Amino acid sequence: MANSKQAPVRYQVIDRELRRQDYVKTTQLVNAVYAVLGVKVSLKTINNDINDMICDPVLNYNAPIKYCNSHKAYYYIDKDYSITKFGLK
Repeated sequence: MANSKQAPVRYQVIDRELRRQDYVKTTQLVNAVYAVLGVKVSLKTINNDINDMICDPVLNYNAPIKYCNSHKAYYYIDKDYSITKFGLK
């Protein structure tokens, strides 16, 4: 399956992991995507997905995701945020 067809599922996995934990490393997201899809994705793909969730005008998620240098991990600055509010389950 092409990566672009998997993107909505990856967004859901990223959202789920960011809601579950305070800080999530990119490698943890790669492993979570693998657990769900059975497909390995690169760190670059995860970083691109996060960037899309933050600022892609078509998706319009405007996800409040930040990177913490001290933890070397991503986190939601708004703990109540979820992309499921956009109709994704």
